[in-house]
Amino acid sequence: MTPPSAQPHWTARLRARLAAGAALVSLVLGCGGVGQDGTGAVPDTQTTGVVSGFGSVIVGGIRFDVSTAQISIDGTAGATQADLRVGMVVSVTGSLNADGTSGTARQLTYESLLRGNIDDAPGASSLRVLGQRVQIDPTTVFSSATGIGDLRLGDRLQVSGFRNPDGSLRATWVQRESAGGSLQFTGFVSAVAGNTLTLGGVNLDISRAARVGFGAAAPTAGQLLRVVLEAAPVAGNAAASRITLIDTSTPGGVQRQQLQGIVSQWDAGTGRFLLNGGGGTSGQPVQVSATTQFQDGTLADLANGKRVEVRGTRASDGVLQAERLEFYRDVLTAYGRGRVTAVDVAGLRFNVLDLPGVEVRLRAGTLLDDSSVMGGVLTLANLAVGDEVLVLGRAGTSGSSGRIEADLVQRLPRITPGAGVGGPVAQIAGTSITVLGTNVTTNTADFFDAQGQAVTQAVFFATLQQGDAVRAEGVYLAGALVARTVRRVP
Repeated sequence: MTPPSAQPHWTARLRARLAAGAALVSLVLGCGGVGQDGTGAVPDTQTTGVVSGFGSVIVGGIRFDVSTAQISIDGTAGATQADLRVGMVVSVTGSLNADGTSGTARQLTYESLLRGNIDDAPGASSLRVLGQRVQIDPTTVFSSATGIGDLRLGDRLQVSGFRNPDGSLRATWVQRESAGGSLQFTGFVSAVAGNTLTLGGVNLDISRAARVGFGAAAPTAGQLLRVVLEAAPVAGNAAASRITLIDTSTPGGVQRQQLQGIVSQWDAGTGRFLLNGGGGTSGQPVQVSATTQFQDGTLADLANGKRVEVRGTRASDGVLQAERLEFYRDVLTAYGRGRVTAVDVAGLRFNVLDLPGVEVRLRAGTLLDDSSVMGGVLTLANLAVGDEVLVLGRAGTSGSSGRIEADLVQRLPRITPGAGVGGPVAQIAGTSITVLGTNVTTNTADFFDAQGQAVTQAVFFATLQQGDAVRAEGVYLAGALVARTVRRVP
């Protein structure tokens, strides 16, 4: 896989904060305690979220053994772990071990959100496919493309992620595919009028469509469908060649759930919302209460469009009773790029640029992606001194060095050397600045304001203050980053 583009908007709102860490992080920093049966395992557990690593399959901070699991992709059974990619949103049903960080998958399903061609020229952080808007952010994982800047009108894509309340897609994984193949998408039916369905913002003529999974019944509002189109939508209208009803019921016997997704239909009066409803009335109902524990936020932060992870027990009425609700951080405040200088596996950390340089700390929410080779797997255990990495996360301090609490670590190809830091300015000394404990010299740099407009060095420094966010790219020499570009970050 290739890395997402690292454009100046790396501090843009992180609408898809990554769901789970790599195997080692998951084992050390995984989920909390859970109820157990007499065997020490917890059967009937459902986990839905982003694949964050391999060595088995890591979802929601849990390493699932999938060696005996039934794996299906877009309704086709017989897939294997080799068919999965970091960034895909999957649902896993199985048992959770007593350690709370490992388990055995009985079933793993993946449903792409859409497969189709780009309708118009991509923007800086969004594009349209099959008439549907797809949001891209710095943590979107790309396959067969270097980022949104590498995509063109007409390119065929496969997209995985979540639906926002307005019906747009929040991409966690995008793959550029070869031309040809069916045009398809999944979505909840929001309206039915005879042989016309509305879903995913598309008015769909199903009069000629083959119907799978409906029996003798007709499609109804609220159902989740996989739709294969005769042709791309025109002015929001299209005809289907096949529609398949996707079973959204929770597997029988499931008592505990750990689900990631987007909040919709939030009702502060009742403390209830829908998870992954896509703006409709479908989705998983979730109930928060006075006993719900919140992480990285409070009840007051809960709102439609928020990305959350919820853990709890499924009640007899199908409502997930939230025991713990974690907000995914909205803002990235730190960026680092360079060569690894030290690795501390036991301490769940490594350093880049120098010693101490910038210290990078992993946690259960860190996504580890190997973009250096196709099909590569990155873990802290196989990260080596000299590897080129890109890191996004939250800024901190660690002794004389800077620190990044990482949301994303990507190993880059060795053919793309470079160095960079981004975050709040700690010190200003003439035309040099300190960012993440790194001295940045700027005498040979080009400068840009927060709108991306070129400015002079004098104009740039005239308004620069401690605490302002900047990003510098260049080469690391003799204990300093010699910047080629320095830009303000809004």
